[in-house]
Amino acid sequence: MAKTTQELLVTGPMDSTLQESPEGRRGEGGTIGGAAPGDPLWTGTPQKLVNNGTKELNFGLPLRDGQAGGPPVAAVRSSAAHFAGASLSRRFAAEPWEWERERRRKNLCKQENNEKHPVRSAMTSSAPDLSFIIPPQTLRRLAQEWLAEDTPNFDPAGLCVGSREVRANLLCKTPGSVLAGCPFFTAVFTELGCSVEWLHCEGHTFGSDAVTKTAVVKGPARCVLLGERPALNCLARTSGIATGCRKLIALAKHAGWTGQVAGTRKTTPGFRLAEKYAMLVGGVSTHRQDLSGMVMLKDNHIWASGSITQAVRSARSVCGFSSKIEVECGSKEEAAEAAAAGADVVMLDNFTPEGLHAAARSLKQEFPFVLVEGSGGLTPQTLPLYFSPHVDIISLGCITQGCPAVDFSLKIEPKVAV
Repeated sequence: MAKTTQELLVTGPMDSTLQESPEGRRGEGGTIGGAAPGDPLWTGTPQKLVNNGTKELNFGLPLRDGQAGGPPVAAVRSSAAHFAGASLSRRFAAEPWEWERERRRKNLCKQENNEKHPVRSAMTSSAPDLSFIIPPQTLRRLAQEWLAEDTPNFDPAGLCVGSREVRANLLCKTPGSVLAGCPFFTAVFTELGCSVEWLHCEGHTFGSDAVTKTAVVKGPARCVLLGERPALNCLARTSGIATGCRKLIALAKHAGWTGQVAGTRKTTPGFRLAEKYAMLVGGVSTHRQDLSGMVMLKDNHIWASGSITQAVRSARSVCGFSSKIEVECGSKEEAAEAAAAGADVVMLDNFTPEGLHAAARSLKQEFPFVLVEGSGGLTPQTLPLYFSPHVDIISLGCITQGCPAVDFSLKIEPKVAV
């Protein structure tokens, strides 16, 4: 006899993939914490289900649509159809109990796995995976360019090592640094037919250990060595930038400033994408990516066009509504003219801290919707002096200019003599 929705929710059949075992819920059979299939584990109010007598989990599910205590049955069915595959969706929609049990099984297995594999669990981060913003073809192109630059012709040393499979350990030797640039490092070795296994997630801050094993590279010996220097160069540079950015963000947070710290276009030729990516890993805004990303009218543009107002009007006639216009200003008067002409962002360039605060306050009072940026000669040491509730953005060229690199090395595991 077919069970009603209410009966399924109260006494629904147990998932055949679950059973009681010394390690917890897994395997075949059909019990959870000593509860047999068909036991009324759930009612309209939360109850406790003991898992191996050590963990108590509060469960609760409504018995019918609209009853208090949880989502309606329709919502359960909808969620099942959204998250599961086609075949599972049909089963879960018909038996909401199955969907809820599957969700809990996965959560418990994930918790158990994290307890058993702390290093692996460290790779699971709630932060977004920034590698998704890099087009795959762009990664391949950059990797190919870096490899071609380092090996434009023969590789005589490749004859010495051949193509035997080796393991090489990536070691970080700069305590307290931030790991960044993993997609670029991996792309270099992928291009050479090698694989990379990361032991720490991107954005991880290394501890105080003098040396930290960071990743393992596997592949033919000559290919590992072909990719070694280009990959290390990229990782050292991007991790150095991310480390510096993380420190700047810490300064802003400590001061209670809620604006954005930003980079600039003062990047290494041919390496801008990697450096801008490192800024994001470090928590800093990239500012505009290039001249096409946003219109910035600097002093030379103003002098060449005749006035700030004329320059803004000319730029607006071609960029339309889809691009912001920023104007670099050297005085309060220039800032006011730029805002009145329709600039979206006004940069107060090379102001003293006191002058910046006064100009920003005056500008915000007259033009409250204009974004105010402070820039010009700022350093990590002087940055806190420029924090102001009237300043929305502070950009620093030193994020990418003169930034120290993080020390990484790649060491092949010695060949074991038989």
